Order: sequence, then C-alpha cells, then structure tokens
Amino acid sequence: MSTYLRLRLPGALMLTAGALAATESAASAIGAGPAHHLPIFGDVYSPLDGIRWLSALNGHCVIQPWQQHTLLHRAVTHRCATHPSVILAINAKAAALFAAGFVPFAGLRLVEVAVNAQTKKGRSFAALRSVEGAPPPLVIEIGRATGELNKLGHAAGIRKGQRVRLVGPDVSQDTLALGGKGAGKTLWINSVLLQTLQQDCGALVFNVKGDYDGTALELARRAGRKVRVIGFGEGAEKINLNNGISPEMGAAYMSALLLLAGGQDKGAMFWNQTGANLTRGVLGLLQCFPYRYSFPGLYRYLFVKAERAEVDARIAELLTKWREAAKSATGERRAAIVEQITYIEGCILEVANFHEQTHDIQSGTRTHLSMILSKTVVPEVENAFFLPDEGDGKPFRFESLYEDGDVFVINCPLQEYGLSAAAIMAFAKLQFYAAMEKRRIRKDVNRTRRVGLFIDECQEITTCSREGMSDHTALAKSRDTGMFSVWATQSMSALTAKLGDEMAAALVANLRNRIVFRSENKRTIEDVLYLLGQIEFDRKSTSETRQPGSWFKSKGETHAPQLQAVANPALFRSLRASHALALLSIDNESADDVLKMAQVFV
Repeated sequence: MSTYLRLRLPGALMLTAGALAATESAASAIGAGPAHHLPIFGDVYSPLDGIRWLSALNGHCVIQPWQQHTLLHRAVTHRCATHPSVILAINAKAAALFAAGFVPFAGLRLVEVAVNAQTKKGRSFAALRSVEGAPPPLVIEIGRATGELNKLGHAAGIRKGQRVRLVGPDVSQDTLALGGKGAGKTLWINSVLLQTLQQDCGALVFNVKGDYDGTALELARRAGRKVRVIGFGEGAEKINLNNGISPEMGAAYMSALLLLAGGQDKGAMFWNQTGANLTRGVLGLLQCFPYRYSFPGLYRYLFVKAERAEVDARIAELLTKWREAAKSATGERRAAIVEQITYIEGCILEVANFHEQTHDIQSGTRTHLSMILSKTVVPEVENAFFLPDEGDGKPFRFESLYEDGDVFVINCPLQEYGLSAAAIMAFAKLQFYAAMEKRRIRKDVNRTRRVGLFIDECQEITTCSREGMSDHTALAKSRDTGMFSVWATQSMSALTAKLGDEMAAALVANLRNRIVFRSENKRTIEDVLYLLGQIEFDRKSTSETRQPGSWFKSKGETHAPQLQAVANPALFRSLRASHALALLSIDNESADDVLKMAQVFV
C-alpha cells in the first residue's frame, strides 16, 4: 500500500470519529429530549438534539459563565442532583470535547501529509541495472536537482538532491541547450563530451565558433582517446566530402543546403527543386570522371563554359564507345553497358530540359546554386574538403564513428570562412546522417556503439526540409540509428530567425530534452513556460461582519481554486552560471527541475 493510502485511511477515520464525538458531546451535555441511561455516564442524548443545539449556539453565549446560561445551568444542575458520579461524567464530556477539536485537526493534518507525500516528494529514479550478457548502457550525468520546481508544486518536479542521469534510450531523445553568453553552456557540453569519450563512444564535433578544437583535444587526452581533426589547423586531415555519395544523394544534399542559404518561402522552394534536379543530372555526367566528381566540379561545369564543353565532348565520345561495345557484348556484360548508356542519356536529357527553360528560370537557378557552389571553390576550402584521400593515413569515412569509435572534429571556423564554412559543415553533417542511416538498415555492422553529435551555435549549420535528408528528419530516427546529439544556441529567437517558425518548431520537437541556462530572451522564456504549464492553488479570502448591538465579529473564509504558472521570467534571470532549468524525458515521463549542472573546465 502506498504512503498516501496508508495515511489517508486513518486520517479519514479520525475525521469521522471526531465529528461524531463533537455531536455526541454537545447533545449529551446540553441537549434536551429522549436519552439513554448508561452506567457512570448517565443520560446520553440523541445526536439530533446536539445538532439543534449547535445550530442555535453563538459565540456570545459560549464565553458567558456557564452558570448564567439557562440551558447549560439547567442541564448541569439536573445532573448534579440525580447522579453522584457527576464529576466523572463531566470529565468524560471534557475529554469528548477535546477529542471533538483535536481529533479532526489531527485527521486533517494526516491527510495533508499524505497529499504532500504524493505531490511534493518529487520524482526519483531507480538505480542503474545491467542486463547480463548485454553491453553496459550509455550513462550521461546531467546534474543534481535542487528541488526548486518540486517546491513550487510542479507535478513533474524532481526530488531535491537527486542525481539526474540520462541512461540508454533516454540519451537518444537528443538535447537542446539554450542560454546567453557566459551562462555555462560550454562547460556543461564539456562534461557531456568527456563522459561520451570515457564510454568508448564515437563522437563528431563541429567547431563552428573556431575555438573548440583545442578543448576537444584536451578532453580526449583526459579520456585516453585520439581525435582526428578534419579541415583546417595544425595536423588536420584533408578529405573529399563527395566520396561515396550518389548523384541522387548529392541532389538531396543540395536541396537542404539551398534551404540553409535561401530560406523556406515558396519562391525559394521552386528554385531549390529546380537546382536539385540540375545537380542530379550534372553529377550523373561527372561520375564518368572521378577527379571531376565533386561540388567544385559541379560549379565549374555550370559556370565555366570551357569546362562544360570539354565534359560534353568526352561524354559524347564515351557514349559512342559504349554503343560499339554493346553490339559485340553478350549476356550480363551487354546488359550492364546498356544500363550505363541509358543512365547517361537520362542525365543528358535532364540537363537539356534545364537549358530549354526560359532565360529567367535558368538565371534564377544558377544564382541559387551559386550561393552554395561558389563557397566550395574557395581554394583553401576546396583543398581541405574536396581532395581524394591520399597517403598512408586512415581514409576518412563517417562509418568509422561506429565501426571503430573514432572521434572527429570538423574544423572550419565560421568567423574566418563565413558562408563557405556554414555550407561545408552542413554538407558534412548530412554525410554523417547518411552514414548513420546505412547503419540502421545494414545488419553486418556494429550496432551497439553509440555515436554523439555535438554542435554549438547550431543555428548556423542547421538544415530543415520537408523532403529528403535534413536535421529534423534525421533526428526523428536517431534512436534507431544509435545516435544521440547535443545542440546549443543562445536562444529560440536565433533558431526561428534562421529557419522560420514552422521549421524551427519541427526541429525542436525532435529535441526532447531541454536545458535552459540564464537567458533574457523573451521567445526562449515563453517557450519554456508553455512547456512547464500551470499548477492549481487554493486562493483564500476572508471577511468579517458584526451584528448590530453585538461586541463580537463573525469571520468568514472562502476558498477558490486558481491556476498560476509554475515559474516566472525572474527565474531565468536569477539562474547562476552553474545552474540551469532542465526539462527532461526520463523513462518516457517528464522530469523537470533547476539543476546544479555537471561542468568540466579546460
């Protein structure tokens, strides 16, 4: 039986007994009418007589000397005259009157304690248990509860002092951290990344601000792990982001990147779709020339006439050669050659259809594609991110994150490379999602190692699309792919300004865990207060009246249920750098509180 039920039952019985004691006491001591004679106690009067007396009683007659009150004097005089045991009887009545006042009070107090036991204890979490034969679950400690929301009456509040951890599937609910500059986001992200590295997980870190690569290297050193820095910086590896993607995937990536650069309005969506179709056709042609198969190669085909003429001439030569080979080939070889010819002819037709469009459509499409592709031909960017794997080093594959537990830091600072950096990191992120999707489908790869994605200033490289690969579609499947992610930004306003209200809401809906550090942003505060909801409280009001000619006042008290917000904006401004408001999903239930956050200084 729960604590609530154990306390509620005796409390209710005591309330009942107290009410009966009050009525019986008043009736037997003061009331008139039929009575039952009992040894020692004498006449016991009906409770109905007592109720009638109580209804006629007022405060004025109670404080008068009992000898002067007619009803009371007559009852006591009668008792003294007829019952020698009157002293004992009066003591019994005094005990009953005491019980009439104290017992109901005690009963009410027990019921109140029972309610507190249910509503104010706060959520607590079971100890970790491992399943025999299974790998230990990933455990990320978030912080320690202060009990602030529980004290305010929040139904999902956490008990004060409780260690708050995300375990196993709860980690894959994904987390959004919000807070202004200096609020403590980075120190908490350091803690999560260090815990990730200490548990043999893969990790992909995007160095958006340009100052986190050194921190990641130090955390890896503490955990005994090695980091592969990709892009810029001392000892950084040079890679080819186009490795392993098909023209269809390249078109989907281009659509997402165009949304990142051009927005979500209907006009932009038309250009995005037209540009994606053209991308698919041209990449299909460039597949015939591996050294040209990249986004920089796509740019040169579209914007450098000599390059396009050379590619078209060589494609015509290849088609002639394949057609001749098909005439003499048989069986599967002939079928493969015919299939290749058909595919290339389809790509040529797609490109030709584009050139048949009006001048305005061609110009608009090229303009939108240029917003992305021109950033890839910046010499430093092209040399860092679009070169084939060379040398004896380990080839770059996102699959190694879960196969070998690699740790990658994508180092392309936004402050230094601007939109080129945003496009490159968004492209790399989409490649990562594609690798994780392969893991979800394939059965012959490591499916137990978790992979963490860490992005600060996430709004700069976030992509949201209703179709194809994007952040919110990938996050919707993160639990199935074995991925978990930590996204950080200064405010909800920063996300909505970049993505629009609808797409920002779609992204945030997949980030089930919310960590809010000190913030003055109105949109952030309103969003969190909406999630916290309201609590019901008892609004008490009192009144006093005095009857004409009377010295005494009668007091009245009314109670009305009211709703109020669990928290107010002042809570967000008063958070210290080591504290944050956490709205978590643990064991498929809400768990909210102000936490003293786990932090790691570097």
